[in-house]
Amino acid sequence: MSFELSTDRKQKGKHSFSNGHSGPESAPEGLALEHPTLPWIREPRFGSTLGNRAKAIKRLTNNLNLPGPLDLVHWGRHYGEKSSKFLQNPFEAETGVLHSKQEDGYVGYYHYVNGIDYSGGAKAVQKYVVHAIGLIEKEGVYFWLPSVDVTALGVYHDREMVVTLCAYNNLGRAEFRARFIVSVPKSRKLPVAVSVLYTIESHVLHKLHNYSNKSIHEVGFSFWDELAALALARLCLSTDDVAHQLCGTVNMPDLVDSLDHLRNTISRTVSLLHKSHLSGQRPRRTRTCGGIRSTGKLSEIAISSIQQIYGHEYDFVVCRLLKADLSKNNDLRFLQLVHENLTRHGTPLCQNALLLLEQARFLLARKSYGVATQIAAQAVQLLPLDFDAWYTLALCYILDEQYSRALETINAFPLLFAQHEFAATDVDGVYDSFALAYIERAQRNKLLDLRTFEAFFPAPTTAGKSTPEMASMAALWHDQFHHQPQLRHPVCGPFYQTPLFLATSIEVSAVDPRIIKLAGPHATKLALAAQSAGNAWLLMADFDSKLTWGRTYDLLTHLVTIVGWDRVVHIKNATFRGVDREQTSDFVVDHAELAATDVKPWLQLLFLVIYEDLRVMVQMSSQDEERSALSWSMLGFIGWACKLNLKDSLSAIQTSLLDPSPAMGFDYHGTVKLLEIYNEFVLSDVCASTIDPLSSVYDGRHYTNKLIVQGTSPEMYAEFVRQLQRGHYSLENVLLSVTKLVSWNVRWYNYMPSALVTETLIKLCAKHDPLVVRLALQILMKNLVRKKEKTPASYTLRAMFAAPLQERTHHEFVESDTVMAYMARLLAWLELLADDDA
Repeated sequence: MSFELSTDRKQKGKHSFSNGHSGPESAPEGLALEHPTLPWIREPRFGSTLGNRAKAIKRLTNNLNLPGPLDLVHWGRHYGEKSSKFLQNPFEAETGVLHSKQEDGYVGYYHYVNGIDYSGGAKAVQKYVVHAIGLIEKEGVYFWLPSVDVTALGVYHDREMVVTLCAYNNLGRAEFRARFIVSVPKSRKLPVAVSVLYTIESHVLHKLHNYSNKSIHEVGFSFWDELAALALARLCLSTDDVAHQLCGTVNMPDLVDSLDHLRNTISRTVSLLHKSHLSGQRPRRTRTCGGIRSTGKLSEIAISSIQQIYGHEYDFVVCRLLKADLSKNNDLRFLQLVHENLTRHGTPLCQNALLLLEQARFLLARKSYGVATQIAAQAVQLLPLDFDAWYTLALCYILDEQYSRALETINAFPLLFAQHEFAATDVDGVYDSFALAYIERAQRNKLLDLRTFEAFFPAPTTAGKSTPEMASMAALWHDQFHHQPQLRHPVCGPFYQTPLFLATSIEVSAVDPRIIKLAGPHATKLALAAQSAGNAWLLMADFDSKLTWGRTYDLLTHLVTIVGWDRVVHIKNATFRGVDREQTSDFVVDHAELAATDVKPWLQLLFLVIYEDLRVMVQMSSQDEERSALSWSMLGFIGWACKLNLKDSLSAIQTSLLDPSPAMGFDYHGTVKLLEIYNEFVLSDVCASTIDPLSSVYDGRHYTNKLIVQGTSPEMYAEFVRQLQRGHYSLENVLLSVTKLVSWNVRWYNYMPSALVTETLIKLCAKHDPLVVRLALQILMKNLVRKKEKTPASYTLRAMFAAPLQERTHHEFVESDTVMAYMARLLAWLELLADDDA
């Protein structure tokens, strides 16, 4: 099966959507944006955001495992020391802020950005900054755009504006800053004078280099390429894992918005592959751009470039790219690559062990559990400190029904827990001032007012304030923010951990205290998972797929589901009891000598956590009572994680999404979870590649729930999937969920679609045909748009009290929504990437 789309189909679907203000005819090709709408958040004190960034970079020099702070754009506007704009901040934290003389009447605004194409050098920086503040270049000079209200930007003719863009280069350990001094004349008809000063501070040489517009060309191309490659890495991390996203982040698609840009991005990334260990990203995580993930042509370009430059040095990366190419069956190439690599080297290398793990997973998918166990054991001997190696070995033992050996292996997992406390408002070491102010004000029941919210986070438009909104849904973009003021913030960082942060106090009070104890912000499992992952903001819905402790929870609940709680406890007692043997070290490398005298404290605690989850879930499931949507959602997340009655847990999550009222807001967590489950059970088998259908190639999560259902019988698994597709997972419901998620992401400036969105759409097109998907979206819009009510020619007392002429029907869209035009544009971009001529 191939994902490449025929020319005829592309032509048929080209103009499928015309509803809304803007259609595909007027939209730019691909995902390119001319004048993207940007958030501008007011900082509590002028310059504090820049100072917080400098502190984060100092900590970063001592910790090479962090990805580095997101690019920051800071805008200083002068209002005067006596102006109300300077003295009064409508969104101020509880502690209050005392202004200093150094502020000199300036007020600072900021946002974070990922995805700037720095390969264009200083011109790319200038282009982004001048567009961000509302300038346009004409014949070499700058003018304000007609839509910009210059009078609202301060005493613009008295003092200069100061705009600063900061970007950190992990590979060179250097901080780049571009400082723009904007002198605005009194008349809009006169040009705006802009001068730029560039600085590069090296943390290796401890030197500061200054450059002007005339001397910036002295900076080598390698520096700009490194910034562009790191921008791509942070873009993927921020887009696909919002726990690493700060409030006010913009994710730009510039690096991948067209085929030419994508080819250049691939070439640049491959050329810097030898420096990838300095980027702060997890080495084993396959985070590449959307085109490499899913289209064969671009994946082949990347593979050939790697082999041409590095030979066989990065065969493991080639292996991952073969797995990520879903457009064709690469099983033979994969086996040949593994065989050649293992027979080429006389001395086992780290790469050999990684390829052995891939081979073990390949065999697990074909139920060759005995051989897979032997291969995984060899990988453990070569990589005794690698968690994935131990995890794969324990999974092999479970599937091979060697449960005692599985527990011994789990007990030997190299788990590490961070000893320090995480800051309540830090994301990857960067202080989030907006999150702090919001949380403090929420505790005093002072939420963000609608006017300030719209000023900080304006609704994205196609090309400026006077143009139509882009990918809009009125119910998500406007209605819910009017009805639910507690939702006036992005779902990221500190707001990502639990759905309880998005609920009112009344909604939280309706949730059973036992549920809050298991899945609230102070839950034991979340605290342990956060300590093992080194990230404070893990979501209850997916903590079991994030690094070490959560994945161990997932593996042990898998074992409990297969053999039962009582038997697991019996096996545990028989395995770890009565072994009176001294060990020469705390950690044993030889997998044949795993048995320890006692079960390790962290594993004992894990058993207690799982027991408490199962106990509460059994009690709750036996109680027949009405619950709120939030309660159903939390029950579904807990039940799906501990694998207690998967059907009931899935029904609970679905129930939480059934409330059609716009006032209830968009259930981000439930929508994402349902799409992840759909990908696990339905779409994971819809691809030509069969190298590893039991895990996600992109983020590495294992489909343990799928393994459980498959282990019962093939017939029961097939029936389970059929029931899913006949029920909530019909094509129309899935497309509605994807459409809502796309609109929500664009509303919060995620102009780069997430991996969940792109993978779902690509596989849906492979399963149903692209034309069917387009027609289904068109029908969805037609059926769920709000119908215009007929108004009587004259109003009478009788008409006021009469029954409505037509029944009110459930709707998701209004006529002015533009999300379907954006969906057509997104599908066209995916088709462009899948073109055979790429």
